[in-house]
Amino acid sequence: MPATRAGSVSLLTLLEHESRSLRELLPLLSAEREALRTRSAQKLLTLHHKKLSLFETLRDFEAQRELLLADLAAQWSRATRAVTLAEAAEQIGGEEGRRLLAIRETLRELVDQVRDESALNRQIVEVSATVLDQCLSVRSPVDMGEQLYSAFGTPQSSAPEAALLRRRG
Repeated sequence: MPATRAGSVSLLTLLEHESRSLRELLPLLSAEREALRTRSAQKLLTLHHKKLSLFETLRDFEAQRELLLADLAAQWSRATRAVTLAEAAEQIGGEEGRRLLAIRETLRELVDQVRDESALNRQIVEVSATVLDQCLSVRSPVDMGEQLYSAFGTPQSSAPEAALLRRRG
């Protein structure tokens, strides 16, 4: 089964690269959180570009992984969709199979960490946007189309109130 062995080595190598890319993403997410806290727009932009590059790399790895699993499935006369990493590890067996299972578990843990870090950053952005909206609603009237003062400089009786401030006087 030399073709299977070569496929498993390529798959292992690909998964190791994917794992490395996910590990590179984690500090970027932490740096992004810090840039959000310090409101550093330039830093956020730089981090955004780095993240996009890593996401593109990860998409490429995923596509390559699907192709490798499809090739292995064809070698084993199985349906392409039925072959998972766990099934490939079982079919390959031995030390290589154990390594596939180990790196599969590592990938799951890394994806969970990336998901958690991203959710935290998303939460910070959402809270910041909510606070900004509330601050803007306090400062500006509900309807900006109405005039606040008459031509003589006196307050209009029908002037709109600020959204969060309901008392006049």
